[in-house]
Amino acid sequence: MTLLDARPSKPPNAKRKFVVLLALLAAAVAALLTHRFWNYPEERAVARFLVVALGVAVCRDPAPREGRAPLMSSPRCLAQ
Repeated sequence: MTLLDARPSKPPNAKRKFVVLLALLAAAVAALLTHRFWNYPEERAVARFLVVALGVAVCRDPAPREGRAPLMSSPRCLAQ
């Protein structure tokens, strides 16, 4: 068998396309979550400090939309 007699490459099958799309989706989700929670440890430390120092919990969403509870539902959240 010489180079001129080589078999042509197979076209990508559905399984390979699915795996590539799944990997891209997982990378996008990981990037979004990393961006969203990048400062989470620092935000939590500040919130815990304020609870200890002032006795007041800090809400992430002080004005929730109608029918939705705040993210950190607590009766001691700071009112805005």
